[in-house]
Amino acid sequence: MKSSLDHSLPLPNGIPAADARSLHGTAQGLKRAAEQGTPQALLRGKHVAVFSEDPQSGPALAFDKAASALGARVSHLLPRHELLHADGADIAVLARLYDAIGWEGLSPEAARRLQEKAGIPVFNGSLLHGMAPPCSEDDLAYLAQAMLVNSIG
Repeated sequence: MKSSLDHSLPLPNGIPAADARSLHGTAQGLKRAAEQGTPQALLRGKHVAVFSEDPQSGPALAFDKAASALGARVSHLLPRHELLHADGADIAVLARLYDAIGWEGLSPEAARRLQEKAGIPVFNGSLLHGMAPPCSEDDLAYLAQAMLVNSIG
């Protein structure tokens, strides 16, 4: 049976067509490698932060699994909303410590502002939320991995 990754994949709104094709291609490659028993450690040496009240919640856990499966180290932190308004030293520390941030419950606007300040990718935890079938949970995980690989890999 063919995977939904082999078909026209519904992607989050707002992704330009070229980025969607790249994301889809990366997800297909990651899935193919895993199915062949050769998972890729493309994020080995990278460090990802997950800001969440509950590290076992759906988005936080999915982000953690996606990053860990590719060899990244993952740190779980409680959200500190004052970081969203910080400049200077606090933001510089985030950028030095982490290659990417996943922040559950962060608005897209706040994620964009933090990304601009820190100079590293910031995922708000809802980018893949609400995508309907034909995407399976596994396919969503490969898309999450592809987003990480395409942004920091």
